[in-house]
Amino acid sequence: MSSTKTPVEARTQLIIEIKRLVCNDRNVTHGDAEDNFRDIASLWNSYLHSPSYDPLDSKDVAVMMCLFKISRIIKNKNNLENWKDLAGYAVCGGGIVLQETEDKQ
Repeated sequence: MSSTKTPVEARTQLIIEIKRLVCNDRNVTHGDAEDNFRDIASLWNSYLHSPSYDPLDSKDVAVMMCLFKISRIIKNKNNLENWKDLAGYAVCGGGIVLQETEDKQ
């Protein structure tokens, strides 16, 4: 008997996993998605409407992902995973700057 799932079975398994993540664990950790998205939008709007706004680049994405994690940290300062993610996004952004600096030399 083959253990390969049919496309419908694979999608069903994915939906079950997504439901578990979206409806349980993340609500406890990050609060309601709607509230969290509103907080993220507020931070991103502040960033995007700054006087120095230019078209987005890879460094802006790193900043915005940091803001995304900061919005989650605001709701739950004790979730170490958010702090790790924040540091990871900051390191990625810094790596982009470092690479650009080295390329100019």
